[in-house]
Amino acid sequence: MSSQTETLSDEILKQLKDKGVSKESALFQIETFKRGIPFTELLRPCTLGEGIENIDPDRDEYISLYESKTQSKKVIKFVC
Repeated sequence: MSSQTETLSDEILKQLKDKGVSKESALFQIETFKRGIPFTELLRPCTLGEGIENIDPDRDEYISLYESKTQSKKVIKFVC
């Protein structure tokens, strides 16, 4: 793993430190992705009440909470 250290620039190391991620943890994650992550074998599909919760009655409350918490963050996806 030590050969990976050269690929982590000073800027990346600073970003990792700012986010509380150790260099060792980042290198471990890189190696994990290089090796690949096996697929999970599902027992059955998720359905309402079985892994998926319906939040319709509280939808506005959750949207407000989401908006207040994400103002200073980069959001990737919100499924509604």
